[in-house]
Amino acid sequence: MLDYDALVIGGGQSGLAAAHALRRGGLKPAVIEASDEPVGSWPHYYASLTLFSTAKYRSLPGLPFPGGDDRYPALRPLSHGRELGSR
Repeated sequence: MLDYDALVIGGGQSGLAAAHALRRGGLKPAVIEASDEPVGSWPHYYASLTLFSTAKYRSLPGLPFPGGDDRYPALRPLSHGRELGSR
């Protein structure tokens, strides 16, 4: 039997941020995601997608977007959330 303190449903941006906050709080969360990787629905959008706010406000806690804070990230860098699966 696996031992977790919290269960987070969904591995999108909000779910990953919640799991990060739980870990920082000393808890051991489990994240359940329907897709094969912890990135939510981002990979299913069109390739030319850019966010409407700058990277400064869209980075995941503990995992900032690469590059400057004042740029508008494109879809491809959004896959950086996959790195959280091993953290």
